[in-house]
Amino acid sequence: MRASELFEPSVVAVLQSIQQGDETAARYQLSQGVNLNIQGKEGVTPLLWLIYETQDKKAVTLALKLGVDPNYKDGFGDSAVNSVAGAKDPDWLRIILDAGGDPNAIGRRGQPAIFSAIGEERWADIKLLVERGADLNLVDGSKVNSAHYAAYLNKYEITYWLIEQGADIHIYDETGSNLAFTVEDSLSLMSPKSPHHPWALKVKQQLLDRGVKFPPLQPAEVRERREKGEPL
Repeated sequence: MRASELFEPSVVAVLQSIQQGDETAARYQLSQGVNLNIQGKEGVTPLLWLIYETQDKKAVTLALKLGVDPNYKDGFGDSAVNSVAGAKDPDWLRIILDAGGDPNAIGRRGQPAIFSAIGEERWADIKLLVERGADLNLVDGSKVNSAHYAAYLNKYEITYWLIEQGADIHIYDETGSNLAFTVEDSLSLMSPKSPHHPWALKVKQQLLDRGVKFPPLQPAEVRERREKGEPL
């Protein structure tokens, strides 16, 4: 979609200067009061337009240098970090983080940015976010943290690695499920021939080595104990 279909002419003019690499012209236009930290039609921001429509890394880097806020959110609640965390090319995430993007950005559905990388199984993005300070124990709207989220998706190699990096293994989600229950449940349903099976077993052993007891409490038992104020 063309910039002119989403933004006012003054914004389009700045974006054109940025795409042409004309920093002087872009700075002058911005000095006249043009703001690139806005939502255009359909909630699209100029930064996300540059990323998705032009895929021009030099233009995006220049826009950020000129003061575009990497943490400004679009109409759906996603910042650039949330949007590129699952991209195939980790350079996009690196560019945004280098410009001050928040590795703990919370996007649509209340999910931390690392969830996008986990969902797409982008190891480079996962490791980059952790390297830049991503909190592995931030939870989504259902109180699920990064390691538990990966387990929900049967991405147990990622779960294993996140635990090694310090992800909390004891968090219960809103339903009363925790990582141990999810692992046990997965193993009860999963074929031993599944490529996920060896890693699920490794995660179970990892939990056992950390003192987690199996079989774990059922979610219904957890909810009942919560209601009674009993320890879990």
